[in-house]
Amino acid sequence: MGYIFCEGVYTASHLAGKDVSLKWGDNQTKASWSTNSTSSTRTILRILASIAKDLYTTDPSQKSAVDMWMDFAEEDLASEDFEEALRHLEEMLADRSFLVADTLTIADLAVFDRLLGMVVLFFNLPVLWQ
Repeated sequence: MGYIFCEGVYTASHLAGKDVSLKWGDNQTKASWSTNSTSSTRTILRILASIAKDLYTTDPSQKSAVDMWMDFAEEDLASEDFEEALRHLEEMLADRSFLVADTLTIADLAVFDRLLGMVVLFFNLPVLWQ
């Protein structure tokens, strides 16, 4: 399932200094920029993080944790066990502000995107961009 709302991608594109065009259709998000396009939100965030180096840590164990949280956002937060996934997320954030490092990473942006998309779906809010 693609994301309905991509504020995390917008934030990453701003931090990377890249102008990214986002479109929603066929149940997925598609991002385009001057040299490429893709329809995977995880790929979009990883490409933008490779430009804005601070968004994707260079520490191997933290990089693995970023990838795990990106999978969590796309899979666990979209599963039937959504409430259990939220409890796990609350536990992880109980004593910290960010999921992996002491600063914002694409893991935080991916989880934020998914949660915001779930709010949009739950409350049947209109998609704010096309």
